[in-house]
Amino acid sequence: MKKRYVIALIITGLILYLSHHFWMGTKAHPNFDLMLFIIVLVLGYLLSLKVASYLADLKTVKGKSRIEIIFLVLFFIILFVPMCSINKDIYSKQENRTLTKWQPLITKKNKINFNFGKDFDSWFSDRFFTRNFVISNYSLLRYNMAEIYYENKMGFINKKNNWISTKYAIGNPTIKQKDRDLTVYNIEKLKEFCNEKGIKFYIIIAPRKQEICHKYLYPILFNPSAYSSTRKMIEYVKEKTGVEIVYPYKELEKLQNRDIAYFKTDHHWTDEGAYLGYLQVMEQVKKDFPDVKISGKDDFNYNNNKKVKVEPPYGYHFGRTYKSMNLNDESVFDRNYKYFYHKTFDCTKYGEEHHGKKQYNLYNFHNDIDAPNMVLFGDSFTLNLLPSLPSSFKDTLNIYTYASDDYSFPFKIKRFEKYISENHPQVLIITLSEIRRLQYLFDKE
Repeated sequence: MKKRYVIALIITGLILYLSHHFWMGTKAHPNFDLMLFIIVLVLGYLLSLKVASYLADLKTVKGKSRIEIIFLVLFFIILFVPMCSINKDIYSKQENRTLTKWQPLITKKNKINFNFGKDFDSWFSDRFFTRNFVISNYSLLRYNMAEIYYENKMGFINKKNNWISTKYAIGNPTIKQKDRDLTVYNIEKLKEFCNEKGIKFYIIIAPRKQEICHKYLYPILFNPSAYSSTRKMIEYVKEKTGVEIVYPYKELEKLQNRDIAYFKTDHHWTDEGAYLGYLQVMEQVKKDFPDVKISGKDDFNYNNNKKVKVEPPYGYHFGRTYKSMNLNDESVFDRNYKYFYHKTFDCTKYGEEHHGKKQYNLYNFHNDIDAPNMVLFGDSFTLNLLPSLPSSFKDTLNIYTYASDDYSFPFKIKRFEKYISENHPQVLIITLSEIRRLQYLFDKE
């Protein structure tokens, strides 16, 4: 009888050790919690005593199923596997989203969190040990079982043609009147900002992949007429401010007839798609700066690759959308993409800075040519413009800022006023993948 108590104490110690490792993994409650310790101690001891009783019965009870006892012991051990190594990341690159934050039972204001059960379930579901392995294999199983369309909570793939899309743009992105007025306010503030510094500004709104490629994706879910709100907004802005926004919808739609305007496994436009945006915005720039040179296709060297390349310093990859869906099928890479490489790039001075916590990167280009200085500001759709746009300017600063859950933070022009002033630009080009983001350039006074 004494042996089972000793065994129970040993198992209880193991439970306390794992519980302590798990609790410290939250990084949210590093102090000792007496109530929690007592609860874990009592429950752990009772559980251990029961297991120890079964182990003791292994010798004392005739005919006792040893397989049953071993199975039970292993079952309780396996229960602790998911909490052996808690994922402490803030953001999941695999799923392209922010992971659930820890919410304690007792809040900082010493109040009880009555949603603790749901909060804990969401937090633990995002962070348990081997989670990525489980998700990847589960997704692969479902993908292989799907006949035409495979989808999960992140997106879907048309298995007939291997086009992949995220789900975030499904539906009609209607723009309310208050959003229109706020956009007009921000553009008027942008005019003031640029006039004060002697800068000419231009705006490109890159159509979303779902707008151009709807017939390749999931035709049941996408209606191209639903995206007329962007064009209506552009017309409204021009009427109220006189600013003409570049929106290369028709040009990209024509290019997409050859399946080369957007990446099949990523949400960005290709180098060829971005080049059409470059040509359109440079036509506007040339009206104000007649001597500026627009690079033709003969000014570039080219290479081909079936994988995705967006950000300049990094190599080719599978694509963010592909990665977020946890696929493991390289047969979807059935399209060769043409990548632009300007013939003068070897003579271009290049530099980069990364400011991850502040959600922006800086890329600098310098050409020894007689041309204006330019600042390229915007989201990730600026990046495929970098093979072409800097070739037309002397000094180029690309301020690439990426959105978080709070859109009001990353796109503030005020955050980058120092960089803009130091570069002494005559040209500011704002490139965004969503017209709504123009609302966040300035704080409303």
